[in-house]
Order: sequence, then structure tokens, then C-alpha cells
Amino acid sequence: MPVMTVNSPNAARKLNLRERQSVNSVFLGAYPVGTTVTLMGYNTDWAHVIVHGPVGFMKAKYPQ
Repeated sequence: MPVMTVNSPNAARKLNLRERQSVNSVFLGAYPVGTTVTLMGYNTDWAHVIVHGPVGFMKAKYPQ
């Protein structure tokens, strides 16, 4: 599985990890720019990732 890095146009903000593909889904954590994630799959809006153990979804445009 590919390893990617959390990226964001605003380095001061953290990227949210969600249980499902929705901003209204259960919040699982927030990760700063530079965090390494393992990419399990993605679509145009969401990336299915593993982040230091937890598995969830991040907005697809930020892990790069």
C-alpha cells in the first residue's frame, strides 16, 4: 500500500480523520502537516487511510 504525507494549504491546521466519508461522521483524530498515512483506497472526495493505527477517511485532496 502506498505511503503518503498529510499536506494542507494552511500548515497551521490539522487534517481530520473521520469514521466514514462525511464531515458529519464520527471524529477519530486530527493530524498535522507531515504526518505519514498509508493509503488503502480513494475516490474523488475521500481517501481511506491508516494513521498510526486508526483507520478512517480524510479529504482526498490532502494526503499527497
